[in-house]
Amino acid sequence: MLTRVWEDPWIPTILARPAKSILNIRDSLLYVNDLIDQNTNLWKLDRLQALIDPVDIPLILGIRPSRTYLSDGFSWSHTKSGNYTVKSGYWVARDLSRPTCDPPFQGPGNIFPRNSLFYNFDFLFWRGREFGIGEKVLELFPWIIWYIWKSKNRFVFENFREPPPETLVLALQETAVWKQATLKEDDSTRPIVFVGSSQTPSTLLPECQLDASWHVDDTLSGHGWVLVRQDLVIHLGLKSTRRNLSPLHAEFNSLL
Repeated sequence: MLTRVWEDPWIPTILARPAKSILNIRDSLLYVNDLIDQNTNLWKLDRLQALIDPVDIPLILGIRPSRTYLSDGFSWSHTKSGNYTVKSGYWVARDLSRPTCDPPFQGPGNIFPRNSLFYNFDFLFWRGREFGIGEKVLELFPWIIWYIWKSKNRFVFENFREPPPETLVLALQETAVWKQATLKEDDSTRPIVFVGSSQTPSTLLPECQLDASWHVDDTLSGHGWVLVRQDLVIHLGLKSTRRNLSPLHAEFNSLL
C-alpha cells in the first residue's frame, strides 16, 4: 500500500528494481496498490498493459496479491527467512563482482563418450550397461549427483565448503543405508498382521501425488496431481497458470 510503482524496487528481478514505464510522463504518486482490483484481489491487467513495459508484466502477474490490507514491507531474497544479514549482503556483493565463468569442465574424452552434458547423463543412468558397466556401479550415480547438488546448495546458501571426498563418502554411505532399508523381507520371517473390520490396510488407501513445472524463460507454470491406489489411477488433474516467481511458488500453488 506504500510502494511506489516508479520509485521503489518491487519488481522481482536480481537485483530488485522499480517498474519500467512505456509512457514519457509518469505519475510519481502512483502506488502498486492502485494496480490491484480491491474487489477481486487480482491485478488490473488492462492498467498494467497501459502503463508498464511488457517485459515486466509477467513478473508482476507472478506476484500473488495479499488478501489482507497491511502495510508493505521489504523482503531480502538471498536468505531463507527474508531478513537481511551482513553476511548475505557481502555474499551478494562478491557474487555480482565475479566475472562470467566458462562452462564447467566435464573431464577427458576417455571418461565420458561425448562433450554433451545431456548425453553424459543419459550414459550414466541408462546406456552405461551397453559399455559393460556393472549394475552396482550404475546405481551409485544418482546418489553421487544428488549429494553434489546438496553440497553445492550448502556452499551457495550457507557458505559452507565441503571437501569433495567427504561428499563422495556420504553419498556412498547413504546408498548403502537406502539399499538396506528397502530390502524385501522373507515372507517366512515377516510377522502376520491381522486387520479388523474397523481398519483399512495402508496399501488400499489412495495416495495423492503432485508436481509443478517452472522455467525462468516461460510465461506459464504447469501444475498437476494424480490420485492413485495400488498403481491404479483413480483421478488426475492438470492446469497451467501465469508463471510463478520461483519453482517453490509453483510447487506451493500445485498443493493449493
